[in-house]
Parts: sequence; C-alpha cells; structure tokens
Amino acid sequence: MNNYLKKIRELSLSDIFNIPVAIPDCFKCGVPQEIFQHFNGVGVCYDCYDDLQICSYCERRSLNIDNGICEPCATSSASIQGYGHKPEPVFHRVRMNRINTPPLLTDRPYIVNDKGNPNYIAHYGIEIETDRHQGTDESPTYMGRLIASLVNLIGKGRTSKEQLLYSKNDCTCAVEIVSHPFSWNYWKLYGKELFKTLVQKLKDNNLYGYNAHNSGMHIHVSRKALKVSDIVKMMSFVYNPDNFQFILDISQRHLSRLEEWANPWMNEDSWCNLVKMARNHQEARYNSSRDTAINLQNRNTIEFRIFRGTLNFMSFCKNLEFVRSLCLWVKNVSLDLAKNGDGLTSYLSFLEKNYNDYENLCYFLSHPEDGRKQYGVYNVVTERWTREDPDNVNKLKFNTDKGSKEDVYSNSQA
Repeated sequence: MNNYLKKIRELSLSDIFNIPVAIPDCFKCGVPQEIFQHFNGVGVCYDCYDDLQICSYCERRSLNIDNGICEPCATSSASIQGYGHKPEPVFHRVRMNRINTPPLLTDRPYIVNDKGNPNYIAHYGIEIETDRHQGTDESPTYMGRLIASLVNLIGKGRTSKEQLLYSKNDCTCAVEIVSHPFSWNYWKLYGKELFKTLVQKLKDNNLYGYNAHNSGMHIHVSRKALKVSDIVKMMSFVYNPDNFQFILDISQRHLSRLEEWANPWMNEDSWCNLVKMARNHQEARYNSSRDTAINLQNRNTIEFRIFRGTLNFMSFCKNLEFVRSLCLWVKNVSLDLAKNGDGLTSYLSFLEKNYNDYENLCYFLSHPEDGRKQYGVYNVVTERWTREDPDNVNKLKFNTDKGSKEDVYSNSQA
C-alpha cells in the first residue's frame, strides 16, 4: 500500500499544488483558454463571452441566440400552470400624462387622488380558451413548455419588460391563455399589438377558438371601478328578455352553448337579490350560478362569460369593445332606461356617437353573418374599412378564426 503521508512529507508545496491542468478550447475562438462561462456543456473564455449577443428578454449573454431570443427564453421560460393557478395581479397601465414612457406595472389597481384617497381605475382581464380544430385531426405543433414559453415572450410586449400573459390547464380545452389586468389606455397603446401577435402565433400553432369544440372567451372588469348602481344597470340590460337576441348575437355562441356556459336568463331569486349581489360577491355565491352571462361571484372582478372563443382579432376586439362600451353607457343612463325596452336603442345610439372607439363592434353589428340581425348602419366605419382594402373588405368574417383583416389581407398579398 502506498504511503501517501510519506509522499506528502517528501514533496514541496509547489509540487503538491502546481499539478498541470488541461485547458479546454474556447468554443467561440478555439484557443485553449480558461473557461469563463458554460452553455449546454461547452464553454467560452472571458473575452469571447463579452462579445456574445444579449437576449432581448432576459438580458443575458448566450451562445444560443437567434432573432434576439435565447434558447432558454424560447423553450423553457414558462410552463402551463394548473387550473387553480392565480398569481398576484400585475396591473398594466399607462403612466399619467406620460404616454411616451414604458407602461406602468404595479400591484395597485388605483391611483391616489389629491385628498390621499384611492381612485380605482377600470382594468380588464382576458381569458382565451383554445383547442384543436373541431372535426379534424389537425393537432397543435408545439405544446407544454414550448407554447407556454411563447405566450410568456409575447406577454412581455413591445418593451420586453411587461408581464401580461400566462398559460393554464383547463378541462374544456387544450390550453387557456390568461392576462393580468390592463387599462383601456394600455390596450390602445400596447395591448392591441400584443394580442394581435398572440392570436396570430396561436393560429400558426394549429390552435383555434371559434372553430374549436367548446372554447369561450371571458372578460373581467374591475369591480371597484364600478358603482353598485352601474352593476345593477348592466345586469338589468344583459338579462332583459327584450335584449336576449342581441346578447345571443353579440356572444356568437349557439343558444345551447350560451345557456350551458353563460346562462342569459336570471331566476326570480337572483332578480330579487340583484342589488345585494352587485354589492357583495358572497351574496352572488348564495343567489346565482357561476356559469351565467355575467358572473358576480369573484371578489375583485365581474366576469362577462357570454363570448364564444375566438382567435379572430376583429372578433376579439369586438368583445372587449362591447364590455367597455357597456360599462361606460350604464354610467350615463337611468336604471329605468337600462332595464326597459328602450335600453338597447339608447345603447346603440351611444355606439353611433362613439364609433371611433368601437370600430370592430360597429362593423360587426352592421354586417350580419349566419342569419344574425343587423343593429345599425355605422356608415363612417364601413367607409373607412372599405378604403383600407376595397378589393377584400367583403371577405372579412367574424364567424371563423381566420376571417380577420390580418388573415384576409395577408392572404390577398401572398
């Protein structure tokens, strides 16, 4: 047996410590160098590391970057969360009077006024259920961490610093995309481009909403940004039997699906307790169902559940525009008007006066498909859309995932 202690006594310290070490080649320059950073089993030296590209999203240098995206961000930056996943909300909005700065991301759904009191701002949240095409064998190309990472990257927005989107499991669909809350100004300045990108890439991945079997689109609105009377008027309008056909048409659902997932009829107990439910979400849990047209059971939001799923960007915008316009309309009308037969006429008149904010909704209402009723004309919107592309405007459709401007106009130029 070797006597290692004797060997150590005989060796000088320099003999012990100065053992020759094999120096690997730097993967980048090919020269034997001390490795500064490893990537997937290969390493680069200090000088070469300094020359590597920086990922636009995580802001780290990497060997594996293409189109400004590093491989970890593209393939493993997120995962599909469980159905019960509910992170702390990140409110996305535009800084007051500072629209040229990056969007504000905050944990507060309000701003503090001059008196030091909170002024709650209307924020919107989106849930989009997506699945494979109904009646075909076409399947999504990428799922799991890959699709979740893609959604995560898109959710970082134009600035690459936003945190708008995440992915969840849902038993009714392949994957559900959920947004953090955002203001209307954020939607106009940042959100439109973000969601336009999202629906395009989901369709590129063979996912569908409108043409899926059982998908829906839900829109949440900040509860504290609405008065109790606003919520009562909103409920009175949506559940008014006189407005049933209008709500069915806006939803784009088949009647059986609407009644199953977003019942547009309110029972007598709910009508009797409507003010209590508008004031307190616990009362809504006692007196109403969750699967109703407007769900009041959430503590911080009211949830519009009527909409059929869609990856058609025009239809997506139409849905959000309907919710926003209804929230503003009820603030300026009486309860009597909201609940009686003239409510719909008043609401459509509101759209005629404010068509610039609701172009997709106005075009949808004035161009019926599948036997839908026409609700108004909105000539200015029709003329504007016709000028954009007179050869293809008649091909636009809301009743399919691939009938929006982006799909029709791009196909015509291909």
